[in-house]
Amino acid sequence: MQPPRSNDIPRSDKVPWIKTHITIAKNGHPLRTRPGIIKDVLCRQKTSSGLKVEVELTTLDAVSPFRRMILDYDDVVVTRCVVLATKQLSYY
Repeated sequence: MQPPRSNDIPRSDKVPWIKTHITIAKNGHPLRTRPGIIKDVLCRQKTSSGLKVEVELTTLDAVSPFRRMILDYDDVVVTRCVVLATKQLSYY
């Protein structure tokens, strides 16, 4: 854990991406396409975005359930679900 700095986001403030459902999207990553949830956001990192995210995978793994990992912010995408409504067809 990083020591707090004077201009860090206070813990009482809401970090916008916490609890956001994501999918790992980095090409060549062994867990690419796996879904997860953002648990923490790490600021001031040496990446192009300056951010890394702590992700908890949501897929079932008997060896390491609730597996967490740190990923570059640019290596994940927000998962969006689309619900298609079905139209009731009537036949005469």
